[in-house]
Amino acid sequence: MREIRLLVVSLLFGGAFIGLFPVHKGETISDLIVGSVLSPGGFFLASAFFIAGFVFQGKVIKVEIQSFREGKPRFGLMLLHLMVILGLSWIGWVHASLFLFVSCIYGMISLDLKREGGRHVDH
Repeated sequence: MREIRLLVVSLLFGGAFIGLFPVHKGETISDLIVGSVLSPGGFFLASAFFIAGFVFQGKVIKVEIQSFREGKPRFGLMLLHLMVILGLSWIGWVHASLFLFVSCIYGMISLDLKREGGRHVDH
């Protein structure tokens, strides 16, 4: 249930990021700089939504990978996750691709393959 809430919040945050980001399809990096200077509030808000959204997506990706490693895949969660990704892609596929790419990287980095919580203690 926790992962479903994370997916819903990440969908909302991802949609807000795509909607508020000042650069749209076909613009250059100079347009990004000019847009962020002329509209710093929108750029900052979109960046905050992006960061929070990819952290939530990354946590769900981590749970999905761990469930596969344990031999108990959660196909319902994966299907819902796919629908969230398709929904974001429908709003803006370039922004959604960036959002998903960073989320996947964060989810894989946050995996703890040797331990669950705590610090490593070398003896």
